[in-house]
Amino acid sequence: SYAPPLVMMAAVEGDALDPQVETRYREALSGPAPCPEIARIDRFAFYERAQKAFAIVITGERAKYGNILLKKGVTP
Repeated sequence: SYAPPLVMMAAVEGDALDPQVETRYREALSGPAPCPEIARIDRFAFYERAQKAFAIVITGERAKYGNILLKKGVTP
């Protein structure tokens, strides 16, 4: 089944996203090919997908909703 290569958690009801968080990820991930769209999924779907991750990288990122899931696959 298809899973988007880039996924971030959607804001919970009553909360707001900082658009700069996604912008920084897009800038970091851009290169010769355009950055794919970043999908947003709800909190519990994000947690469920993260539990199935091959590896977890802990960074110093402290921004709210600053978590991102990267799917590795065949690259062109």
